[in-house]
Amino acid sequence: LLALRLSQMRAIKQRFDSVWSESIEKIGQINGWCPLRRLLTAITDGPFGTALASDHYTDSGARVIRLGNIGAARFRNDDTAYISESYYQELARHEVREGDLIVAGLGDDNYPLGRACVAPCGLGHAIVKADCFRLRLDPSRIIHEYAAWALSSPYVVSKVSEMSRGSTRARINLSIVRGIAIPVPDISVQHNLISSLGAQREVVDAVSAASSHQCGLLAERRQ
Repeated sequence: LLALRLSQMRAIKQRFDSVWSESIEKIGQINGWCPLRRLLTAITDGPFGTALASDHYTDSGARVIRLGNIGAARFRNDDTAYISESYYQELARHEVREGDLIVAGLGDDNYPLGRACVAPCGLGHAIVKADCFRLRLDPSRIIHEYAAWALSSPYVVSKVSEMSRGSTRARINLSIVRGIAIPVPDISVQHNLISSLGAQREVVDAVSAASSHQCGLLAERRQ
């Protein structure tokens, strides 16, 4: 039972990823592919090296958005870090506002390179860390939430991996980010995709949570 349930969870995720990827591919076939540089109004990366070190972190203050916060088309809020408000003012060029698009510049087997999410409401003062990119795109042409779904899709992620650099962990820089291409359909199509994929993921999340709970019970029963 445990083996079958784990297999089912993998199959459900694979099915959703397939639908997600096919949806973006289909939109690309109809509308073509547009590099992000043609949509950008602003872009920045995080401070490197000693500009943001461990001794700069505080218990509260301005939020530091790190790689662990960037999920695939979802913001992960469980990895929190802060710097003082005064130091935030010194790093203001790296700021993130709610609704900004955030892209991961580093990836591995568990967290794909190029995944993206939208900064949540109520974020307050915040900056991006190294290997994270904050983008602002032309709102008349593209919705940030749609861009996050497109960038995080398995199809686009695979293309970004081919563009990456790094011997141990895949990495991209500002130049590569500007060159990532995504399809840009009508705004109405973007809204429909956000709604459709969001609803499907809610079902997948619910089934996965129930299955994970059952797996825990099965393991406990075996003990």
